[in-house]
Amino acid sequence: MKVLGFRFSINEIDYAALEGTRSKPVLKNKGIEKSPKKKNYKRSEILNWYYSKFKEIIGNIKPDFIIYKDLDSQYVGIKDIQRCEIAGVLFLAAIHYDDKYKTIYGIKTSQIKASLNYRRKLQLFSDLFKGSPVEKELPKSRNLQEAIACALCVLK
Repeated sequence: MKVLGFRFSINEIDYAALEGTRSKPVLKNKGIEKSPKKKNYKRSEILNWYYSKFKEIIGNIKPDFIIYKDLDSQYVGIKDIQRCEIAGVLFLAAIHYDDKYKTIYGIKTSQIKASLNYRRKLQLFSDLFKGSPVEKELPKSRNLQEAIACALCVLK
């Protein structure tokens, strides 16, 4: 099974595709797409950029399952609302690409820790991968590490 994990913000899309098992994951693909920085961009144009990028990434990777890093905080600010908009765009892009993506999951840090049986306080996402085959390929970007962790949670 190929799992595509996302971690996105108002500035970028981080994604990673994993195959294999939880104990022997194989990092098949990873990347960071930076959103346009033009000051005169309307919100609708930015969301359209996300829509196009999500469709492109999903189309290139052709995953069996899609998961994304959800908001951890119950306190919502403007950036959180914008991330929720982007999550909605991900759903639209995935369904546009293939009907099998009608179910896409968002996962919080606490759920990632529980799923991977990580019981200590999580200082760095890289701690989740100690001793894992993915550890040697782990990027420095925390957001990309979160995308990998999301995908890892789905592997059996």
